[in-house]
Amino acid sequence: MGELVEREGITLTEIYQELVDFLPNGMHYPDITCAKILIEENEFRTNNFRATDWSIFAPIKVNGTDIGRIEVYYLEKKPENAEGSFTKDEQMMINALAERLGRVIERKQLEMKRKI
Repeated sequence: MGELVEREGITLTEIYQELVDFLPNGMHYPDITCAKILIEENEFRTNNFRATDWSIFAPIKVNGTDIGRIEVYYLEKKPENAEGSFTKDEQMMINALAERLGRVIERKQLEMKRKI
């Protein structure tokens, strides 16, 4: 995510879509994974997006307020483990990405205010 947000001139919209397209690659079963990022009223989805019963979520917070969330789904049932369909590591990764995305949004908002 570091290279993505540091790219000169990249917009938040581009960051959201590139991140959502990247998310399945971080899962144990990327071939059957889809993702969605909700930011206020905006949605960014993978091309294969479909909500299913097998999912994990993480809130996106900006200045302590929930403004959206990251959602990741498996498109078919995988063997359950002690943590469910997704592993603890996958949930931790989604949590970390949501937290980082919140900080990126805060930074971009500050940059916009400075330009005004």
